[in-house]
Amino acid sequence: MSTLQDVITNNSSLTRTQLKADKALVMEIQTKLSALGFYPGGGWIDGDLGGVSSFSWKGLINFCGTVGSVTVPSDTVAINLGVAKKLLETLKVDSILDEAKNTSFTLEKLTKIQTASIIVNPNTEAAAFVARTTSKSPFQKFINDYPAYLEQKPDGSSVISYGDSFTLSTGVTVNFNDYPDTGDKPNIDNTGLNFLSSNISNACVCVGSFAGRGSDIKAHWLGKNAFEPEQFLSTTKFIGVLNAVCQINSNSINTDVDDCVIESPRFRFNALVRDMVTYKWEFGSSNAIGAMFKRFTKRPILEQWIVDQTGNSTSVRDKEKAKKGAKQVV
Repeated sequence: MSTLQDVITNNSSLTRTQLKADKALVMEIQTKLSALGFYPGGGWIDGDLGGVSSFSWKGLINFCGTVGSVTVPSDTVAINLGVAKKLLETLKVDSILDEAKNTSFTLEKLTKIQTASIIVNPNTEAAAFVARTTSKSPFQKFINDYPAYLEQKPDGSSVISYGDSFTLSTGVTVNFNDYPDTGDKPNIDNTGLNFLSSNISNACVCVGSFAGRGSDIKAHWLGKNAFEPEQFLSTTKFIGVLNAVCQINSNSINTDVDDCVIESPRFRFNALVRDMVTYKWEFGSSNAIGAMFKRFTKRPILEQWIVDQTGNSTSVRDKEKAKKGAKQVV
């Protein structure tokens, strides 16, 4: 087991077979390639060099070909002093940064990564950015601190914000307004997500900002057909869960949801929610659990509750169509 620095210090030269056997070195190379934009990163940083058409191998070759002045990796010389030195010393590659500005190119690149992703859950299609899990994520250790991060406000140094407005590199000024109260529909910039691929029909993004330490959060909303009725499938599973939590709080405000069970101690509330979002199938399918939570409230009441929370009356099915058995839009 060696490092890039070891390769430099010892003036080593490894064949492809030797490099493939050194998982720690491969993982270090993958990490560097990921930081420079030549490798997916995240769950892909696994120490597996793969075949000649793998992202790891092609990424290394692409890096060497792009930065130049080094040996292009081959079966006989996969890595040597020159390549290792370039990997450690290169901080950015301008051509990769320029490519990142090309939206269609970036989406095409992400699609290729998703298509090549290992199927984590055998019951779903390959989904690189949904089902890679957090097991190898560099952010895994921060997950438990996430609630504390959400409470943080800018201090002007370690945590900064955009303020009331921000001017983009394109010259367009983005203004942040007060976050809407419950039941108030936000004003959405319907052109802000025009860069999305045509096969993404509906989308909505909210960017938050603070004017200062003592200010409340402000927001800028971007959308693409954000208010048009559409069937969002798995993205609505949280609605039943959120409604159930609201019911619990309204009936017993001091009750910890973690202590709640459904039918028997075997079905703990938090365990069912975890199973729903992880697709582990410990208690049932994700869809079945999501549907179950929606049944704690009569459908018309749940639909009206959604309208009351969002102010968006188009988010529920048309009552006349519902009588004819039309599909649920929410």
